[in-house]
Amino acid sequence: MADTSASLGSTFYYLNTEKGPTKDVRVRTALSYAIDRSILTSAILKNGGIPMFTLVPPQTDGYRSHTPEFANWTQQERNQKAKQLLADAGYGKDNPLKLTFTVPTFSNDVKMATAMVGMWKSVLGVQVEIQQLEPKVFYALKDPGNVSRGGWTADYNEASTWLDIFVSTGEYNDSKFNNALYDKLMNESKVMADPSQAYIEAETLLIDEMAIIPVYRPGNDQYLVKPYIGGYERTNPESSYYRKNVYVTAH
Repeated sequence: MADTSASLGSTFYYLNTEKGPTKDVRVRTALSYAIDRSILTSAILKNGGIPMFTLVPPQTDGYRSHTPEFANWTQQERNQKAKQLLADAGYGKDNPLKLTFTVPTFSNDVKMATAMVGMWKSVLGVQVEIQQLEPKVFYALKDPGNVSRGGWTADYNEASTWLDIFVSTGEYNDSKFNNALYDKLMNESKVMADPSQAYIEAETLLIDEMAIIPVYRPGNDQYLVKPYIGGYERTNPESSYYRKNVYVTAH
């Protein structure tokens, strides 16, 4: 029996905020809105992934996630807004948006990219070239193009493990996100007794600017759990459990 558990992973896609068509926040926002996260998790991944509209997983210790307005819209409403934003940015049938989308050759990443490209084409008429690279080449890439696969699994159970990625000097900031207020909030958070409000404000900025497309968090469905096994912890977001607590019931 498969079951969905908490996790401290976050899968998102970088959008290049520094150059190219994705420099325009209207383009970035349209791309995010036009992604049907429920279809991606239930029909493409099929491994317990849970749709995300923000960066930091809600199970993160001491963090109270905020919910962006667009997360409460229907997918149809998001699609309509995406079309309007892209038109406002000057793209349409006579001037189609053309992008590159860079992913490693892992099968799930290729499947996800293919599905996302299909959604962008269907909803927005976007023409996307998927660039598949061997993992060692992908991770060494200095210029990932317009859109590229991102993601992060917590180094520690605290929101800064994700939010620190997007300070302007961040080593893994492939979105090239550069926001002085964001940097200020994250710098100040380091000396706060309770940085939770600074974290929420920083994440809100990141999502309002749509520097990334948050898509899902893993559900750790890869574990096969028999119904007669007890004591296996699924609520610990770090997937930790004590073997001494695991037991087998009569079956």
